[in-house]
Amino acid sequence: MRFGQGPCVRRRRLAWRSGHSARSPAQQLQTRWLGSAVARVDGPEPANAALDGLRDWLDSEGWEYRNEVTNPPEEGGDIRVLLYRKADVGVTATYRNDGGPLVKVLVTSPCTKNPPDHQMQRSELDPDYGLSSQYYEDGR
Repeated sequence: MRFGQGPCVRRRRLAWRSGHSARSPAQQLQTRWLGSAVARVDGPEPANAALDGLRDWLDSEGWEYRNEVTNPPEEGGDIRVLLYRKADVGVTATYRNDGGPLVKVLVTSPCTKNPPDHQMQRSELDPDYGLSSQYYEDGR
């Protein structure tokens, strides 16, 4: 199953995302964590230096190198992408030119089954913390 497909609930930047309302019978059957960090950079040199540094750290920490993809900068979009895995956790580091050069690091977990009585709870780390949402039992 590719990321973004299927019934798996995703957490994005430590925030819950779900295709079901909190009171739905199919609520939160599975959870997948997704964490991301994005930074604008001054050009290709700092972007590649950031990816090289992350690659060196991942290698030194025992992460499994999966692939590296490079595309011509003049095409825009993803210019360089690194893919790593450790156990069931994946890391994708991307240098892209999307209105200006940026580096993005994405960390994903596999889908895990939740117990039948599982209920999502708000976290102060949730970027939407304090806003009303249909995904929580109390509606906030």
